[in-house]
Amino acid sequence: NEVRAYPTMKLFVDGTVFDYDVQGRQWQHIVKWVNKHLERDHVLKSVEDAETYLHDNDLAVVGLFPEGFNSGAFGKASTHYDDILFAEARGEGIAKEIGDHLTRHA
Repeated sequence: NEVRAYPTMKLFVDGTVFDYDVQGRQWQHIVKWVNKHLERDHVLKSVEDAETYLHDNDLAVVGLFPEGFNSGAFGKASTHYDDILFAEARGEGIAKEIGDHLTRHA
């Protein structure tokens, strides 16, 4: 655990440690970094949500799950990746709609 810059920051989320390695020490950079790690459980409710989410993030994983499916492992997996954002659609209807849209526009 070496100090390479000031402030040196580590964020602890559900037993996972994220090191602050983003360029920029202004408060806006720090707040964006923290929010990125705290907003790990993003639920897509429409095709427009999916489009916006994928457009706003460089690298994203989208899970499509039926209603009532326990997607806890998916959410837990998201905590292991610092540079990949995860989102999910819950329910057969919206999951199929988003899946079909992504297939046509991939």
